[in-house]
Amino acid sequence: MQLVNSCGVDFGRVSGAVSGFDEHDYATVANLREVSTPRYLSIFHRILSEARRDVGLSFLVDLRTDVRSYAAIVRQGQPGDDVDRDATHRCRAQLKQLDRDLLALLAPLFSPTILELRRITYDGTPASIIEKVARKEAVHPLRSLKDLRTRLGPDRRCFAFFHPSLPAEPLVFVHVALLDRIPRAMDEIGTLSAPADEATVAAFYSITSTQPGLAGVDLGHALLRQVVEEVRSEVPGIRTFATLSPIPRLRQWMESVVVRNGSGGGMDVLGREGREGLARALGCGADDALGRLVELVGTPSWQEDDGATEAVRPFLMRIAAHYLVNEKQRQRGDEEVGPCQPPRPLDGVARFHVRNGAELEGLNYLADPSRRGMRNSCGIMANYRYRLDAIEANHVAHEVGGTMPVADSVADWLAGQQQQEEA
Repeated sequence: MQLVNSCGVDFGRVSGAVSGFDEHDYATVANLREVSTPRYLSIFHRILSEARRDVGLSFLVDLRTDVRSYAAIVRQGQPGDDVDRDATHRCRAQLKQLDRDLLALLAPLFSPTILELRRITYDGTPASIIEKVARKEAVHPLRSLKDLRTRLGPDRRCFAFFHPSLPAEPLVFVHVALLDRIPRAMDEIGTLSAPADEATVAAFYSITSTQPGLAGVDLGHALLRQVVEEVRSEVPGIRTFATLSPIPRLRQWMESVVVRNGSGGGMDVLGREGREGLARALGCGADDALGRLVELVGTPSWQEDDGATEAVRPFLMRIAAHYLVNEKQRQRGDEEVGPCQPPRPLDGVARFHVRNGAELEGLNYLADPSRRGMRNSCGIMANYRYRLDAIEANHVAHEVGGTMPVADSVADWLAGQQQQEEA
């Protein structure tokens, strides 16, 4: 923290500027602006201007990665009696400000107008870049060389953004499958395909940001928009753009919130009737039903018991629908969400796609039976659909009022109608 302490804001000078402030004197306004600017910003600008462009830019991105990592350690720490709590609070505030200043410096340097969109292909892209794409894939890790060849095959597309000063570093990349229908499970991504002249659906099934230091720079939003235009131009038969998306923290939320607060805590997702139906399916009391459900889905290979999986299916699907649509952020980063700010989905993937103008089109049971998929979301995956004539209206409605468009099938899960039909 020596950088912030010695080269940050001089609060003594700020105090002096405030005490001498005159609302009719623009000189005092300029002085206040000057003394409020952290002195380390001039160091960062010099790094950019005097170092080689790629070295300076890469250094600042890496620096912000380190700042955010250290801030997370400080934020998660549990101060004991021997810890100076005031010092910890100051450290958190300083790290937060340094993070914001670095973001404000970097964001214009990574504007989509500056970035280059490239298609990644097995034969036409340097092996070093393909290796980075394979190694940094965060949503569905590659299982083999064959898997990599499939994802870069003729009926698949992979696109990435590159910065002119970092031409060998894919900043964010997306995998797209060309199909004849919206995929409802991960095995369909691997087995279904359609020649480009017959494909009618472009399915986004993985998007990965590779640079933690660029968190908050909205590269994914711009990448999807450009990829939609690229695919429409290349494959005129494509009429539907959709995703097959994970729900990364569904099971964690179930464990930490639903069970703890499910009965009488204001978070009764299933309602009394639903819990009684779940209790009958699990052979337990209604008050124990949610706890038993979480125990079940925490059991290795529980999905191999066909009877158990079908018995709990309607209840897990209703919980998933509630989580995606009704659970909202109460905190963003290190700040409480203000009462005048529109609500955003708690789930990060939902937040990303809805903000981009998509609708929640469907939920798919046991769509990802991999170990990660079962651990994260009980295998449930979501489809988000980008209706090109509604993207802007959906985006504006979400930004202004926090609304989340959902298809009838999802609304039915929320209302419990499908649960009643299938229970």
